[in-house]
Amino acid sequence: MQHAFPAPRTRRRRPLSGALIVVLMLLGGALHAQTVRGVVRDSTSQLPVAGVVVSLLDSAGASVARTLSSERGLYFFATRANATDLRVQRIGYRASTVALPNTVDDIITMDVVLAKLPTLLAPIKVVDKGCARRADEGAAQSLLDQARTGLLATVVARKAKPSSQLLIRFERRMEGTSDRISSQAVRVDSVAEKTSSFESARSAVDFVARGFTEEINAQSVFHAPDADVLLNDDFVAAYCFELKRDDGNRRNQVGLAFHSVRAVLNRVDVDGALWIDTVARAIRGIEFRYKGLPSDIMGMNPGGTINFREMTSGVVLIDRWTLRLVGLEPFVVRVNGVNSVRNRFVVTETGGELARAVWSDGFTWNAPPHSLLVHATDGKDRPAAQAMLRLANTNYGGTTDANGNLQITNLTAGPYRLVVLDKRLSAIGLEMDTPVSFVVGRDSVYSETVRVKTAEEYVAERCGGGRQLSDSISSVLIAGRVTTDTAHSVDSLRVSMSRQTEMGRWVQIDDYFLTGPDGLFFICSNRPAPGKVLQLEIRRKDKLLQTIVGALSAFLTVMKIPVPFP
Repeated sequence: MQHAFPAPRTRRRRPLSGALIVVLMLLGGALHAQTVRGVVRDSTSQLPVAGVVVSLLDSAGASVARTLSSERGLYFFATRANATDLRVQRIGYRASTVALPNTVDDIITMDVVLAKLPTLLAPIKVVDKGCARRADEGAAQSLLDQARTGLLATVVARKAKPSSQLLIRFERRMEGTSDRISSQAVRVDSVAEKTSSFESARSAVDFVARGFTEEINAQSVFHAPDADVLLNDDFVAAYCFELKRDDGNRRNQVGLAFHSVRAVLNRVDVDGALWIDTVARAIRGIEFRYKGLPSDIMGMNPGGTINFREMTSGVVLIDRWTLRLVGLEPFVVRVNGVNSVRNRFVVTETGGELARAVWSDGFTWNAPPHSLLVHATDGKDRPAAQAMLRLANTNYGGTTDANGNLQITNLTAGPYRLVVLDKRLSAIGLEMDTPVSFVVGRDSVYSETVRVKTAEEYVAERCGGGRQLSDSISSVLIAGRVTTDTAHSVDSLRVSMSRQTEMGRWVQIDDYFLTGPDGLFFICSNRPAPGKVLQLEIRRKDKLLQTIVGALSAFLTVMKIPVPFP
């Protein structure tokens, strides 16, 4: 075996083995990391350009790392990552690729200039893929190339510039088949380190192969394209593109319309347009319409929109998206004294808005203000402090301050109704209605004054008839909800209340009460109830479902009553 140390007499060093030399070279390379940084400027004005996609490319031209230039045109890569070239591209500019210097320096500084294109519609060569020949196809291909550069900035921003986001999600029911909102449910979500406000649930390859719907649990689920889909080469190859001029609602914008090269039987596809601002040189939105559905559904315009917003930092985000869908719901009609179940179309709209985004460098973006200022008073017109208010079917709300004031911010457009919460009534999912209702437009601030009722006052009103209760000693107030064992509300049940006589017999007090569609019932009685030990009986017609006996411990009693499924 060869010894690795020199012989004592001659002190001549023998060469290291080849394997050891390779190991040392690898270690040396790993210890020497190079960073790449620089500034991207406009070739004419020499001003920094924000939102430029800067890519490190390997010898095969594949991207090994990507980032976006900042508001000051700065970009930075922590490692060279075996890259040989640097590529810079931004919508409205001619893309540029430069070779990285062959150097051992720890820091490689590469300042790059970009030349602005005179037009986004310069004709270029078009590859024939079966689309109808058009005079504008060269210009459309040029716009497509620029649009994909803009979309790429959106995709790169997700990982290179993640943000903490405040998202508003909504589900709306429209009036009939119109564009007017009948009702909506809204939820506000705060998400840390969010990479995207909206993403398609499936890939472009899936859409090309199977269309934009799929069956899940016997229901048709509709999907929408996003930036990744329109960037995908398979999608571009399967769709034709043509120019679409501004229809008057999109100032300084030109559309890039797209539709599938060939229709496929029994597959739901999309026709749409990508809109680009030719002055700001920025992507503004995508609008699309489903096709391949029955003609009566197509007449209700099922489809969607996706809006893009470019920050001054250069980051491009999706700040609003909607999806308009058409479904069927059963309803009961009475014909010749007989109930009959029929189906009707229902138009719904789901979507969301970006209310706020905050980046790690402190840059913050807020959507235009939409808010409600509420001043709450009690029955004597005094400020109602610590009143819990909420907008129905949303998680918008809060508690009034010492002056009875509350501001609810980050409202999305649509109709709202103000309700008052009481912890006792909340136990049965009951909210106290108020007369305050309003419709939020764009850039709106609303101001309302509301009188906050007590839970006792509200229940007394729900009993109807303007009933006046004497006092808490001789009156009985009960608010209840009847549900099945699976927590579903049960309507049209008879609820009767009885008191016990000295002889031990139960005597019914007042008439019986019927539960409503929400399973709620309200009992208000001025008739004395000695000891306030009462019995409630729940019946479906003459069938007894539940009996409850107990003493009332307060003026107002709130209860949830489970019954066997009738």
